Amino acid sequence: MDFNFKQELNRKLIHLSSSIYPIAYLFLSKPVMITIIAVLFVAILFWDIARLKKINLKIITMFSGFVREKESAKLTGATYFLAAILLVIVLFPKDIAIISMFVLIFCDTAAALFGKAFGKTKIKGTNKSLVGFIAFIAVGFIIMIIYLNTGEFFINPRFNNIVDISAYLLVFIPVIIAGLVELYSDKIRIDDNFSITLTIAICLYILL
Repeated sequence: MDFNFKQELNRKLIHLSSSIYPIAYLFLSKPVMITIIAVLFVAILFWDIARLKKINLKIITMFSGFVREKESAKLTGATYFLAAILLVIVLFPKDIAIISMFVLIFCDTAAALFGKAFGKTKIKGTNKSLVGFIAFIAVGFIIMIIYLNTGEFFINPRFNNIVDISAYLLVFIPVIIAGLVELYSDKIRIDDNFSITLTIAICLYILL
């Protein structure tokens, strides 16, 4: 196995473990979830700042191996991810917040792994692969199909009357936009953990 792919796989396995947040939010109230994520955000922000200031504590150095080279002199994606989760939980309905988290976690993972493994063709003007972009869109659409077919346990009742072909077309739009945001994340210069989550939440809120 290619070393770079293996390294990316290890990172993405950790990324996938973050699905505990949207799963937990299915069962926990908004105030409880905000409290949990706020505490985690403050903790990871403290770790990030301490790392950047090169404070030599064991808890700081033991996780440094998971930091990408491009993040060595700035906040890590984990900090932006928790910030994004906190914002969508505070600002948006529960179902939209949960779906936004799932899209980021699974689509970003699919794009990275398929892109590393099979992405020989790069999209012009980016450092991202066509295979990675297609993987992002495909997984995103699967998540949206599940979203529209999971009943009142998951979906806000306001959507119950629009689960038809028009609904499927509508939820495909946020996935495409989020895919483009991920594709051009380096040019946008906003961490994709933050931008993808907020993009999905805003688009779903506007369209549905």
